[in-house]
Amino acid sequence: FLHGAEPITPTDPANTKLAVFVHGFRGGYLSTWGALPDLLYRNADTDHCYRAWDYVFLGYSTWDIKTYLDIADLIATEVRQALKGERPYGHPYKEISLLGHSLGTLGIRQFLCSWSLREPPLVAAVKSVTLFGSPGEGSPLARIAAPIYSVASALKPKSPQLRMLKEWTSGAHTVNGWPPPRLVIGKKDWVVGKEACTFAGDGEEVFKDLGHLALVEPNSWGNSTVFDQLSKALT
Repeated sequence: FLHGAEPITPTDPANTKLAVFVHGFRGGYLSTWGALPDLLYRNADTDHCYRAWDYVFLGYSTWDIKTYLDIADLIATEVRQALKGERPYGHPYKEISLLGHSLGTLGIRQFLCSWSLREPPLVAAVKSVTLFGSPGEGSPLARIAAPIYSVASALKPKSPQLRMLKEWTSGAHTVNGWPPPRLVIGKKDWVVGKEACTFAGDGEEVFKDLGHLALVEPNSWGNSTVFDQLSKALT
């Protein structure tokens, strides 16, 4: 079990599957996910659905992010290290599941479609993709944050970066596809909107009567939207 690229307990050498969580705008690598990291830490090894996997929660400072590529580079570094078994990973992994929230989902999309910039095995190892509260159409709140955070400009509705990402995804997916991302949308999400915004190659759309943050914050073990979607991603 890993978080923030540092192990908090020894990983299980028998596990060759790694779930990678990527937070969103001004989020924290643990705080974004509420009780999820602690619940996995205390219960995953005793649940057949989760015990075959290890988990890493990636973090970044929103101050340092200029484009989606910056987050994609972070994901690529961790996936490469995991597949090779480099530190902090004690052994190589074979399968990767990607789960993102908000801005983190756009970083995941950028990682997937920019496969030509990286080693091909990186995307080939991705088993599943789950995107919670994805700002595929941007966010009306981005204009407020843009004077402070550089990446907020990329989150404005119809921003050049968003338009580029959609076109890049469309072209890249036809050449070297990846598992269809599952979109989890909050019916009470006033941050990124309550409608689905699909990209080329997207899969199932799941609507929940929740807000932006509640989509990824479980109240108890196995009893929440994020656990429902996580169990699907891992099986």
